[in-house]
Amino acid sequence: MGRLGVATRFRTRTVLLIWIMLELAAAAQVHDGRERLLTSWLRTAVRPLQVAVTATVTTVRDASSGLRDLQRLVSENAVLKRRLDEERARNLILASEARLLRQAALLSAAFPSLTDTSRVASCVFRVTAGGTLEVDAGDTDGIHVDTPVLSSAGVVGRVFRVGARSSWVETIRKANAAVAVLAGEAGIPGLATGTGTGMLRLEYIPRRARLVTGDLVVTSGTDGIYPPGLPVARVTRVRETPGPLLAVEARPLTDFSHLELVLLVPGWTAGSPVGGPP
Repeated sequence: MGRLGVATRFRTRTVLLIWIMLELAAAAQVHDGRERLLTSWLRTAVRPLQVAVTATVTTVRDASSGLRDLQRLVSENAVLKRRLDEERARNLILASEARLLRQAALLSAAFPSLTDTSRVASCVFRVTAGGTLEVDAGDTDGIHVDTPVLSSAGVVGRVFRVGARSSWVETIRKANAAVAVLAGEAGIPGLATGTGTGMLRLEYIPRRARLVTGDLVVTSGTDGIYPPGLPVARVTRVRETPGPLLAVEARPLTDFSHLELVLLVPGWTAGSPVGGPP
């Protein structure tokens, strides 16, 4: 059975080959007026291959063109993204500058009588735990040691070290920092001292003093450093002690954690009216 199948397949292939050869021979003898039929037959036989090759070449060319277009788009997108990032950065800078200008205007409006003798400066470095900060104004700007430093809310502290173009400020919340003050509506004299935390102690307040939570504490001017009448803090706690004095705590009005601009007042004179935010 196996031999019969092999023989059958061989005869079939032989017949097919002979038929193809006869067809080719016949076609070689036929003319259609312009070319032999064999040429036309071969052209027809090759046509699918030609179409496939042409399509492949076209596809490769289109793919190459598409790849170039994609690379160009990627490059253009990178340029646009860089320009967008630059524009965003520029807008952030402008917004920051506008915010600082508003703060400077608030500082000037808060203490109008000190405008002619003051200078607005930026806080360039803060030591929160130590209660100190650095500002970008120094000796060349007329700043000197003990120059009072203010925010739009009230007293920040005093300059304790001066450089050519920068100064270091001791804030009122630093441990052992002191400001001569008047507390409450009665103007009870005392001394506000820093504790190294966010609170102040009011020293030398007698037990008979009428002082309650929420009372405003302002500078008295008797220390010779701060002009009188500047807001310092508000009373947060009043306790009696066995001694002749009250234990009083107060919270500074200045928000030191978000301090960006300050007002330095190197040219104030004792006795001049100051005033400030209530």
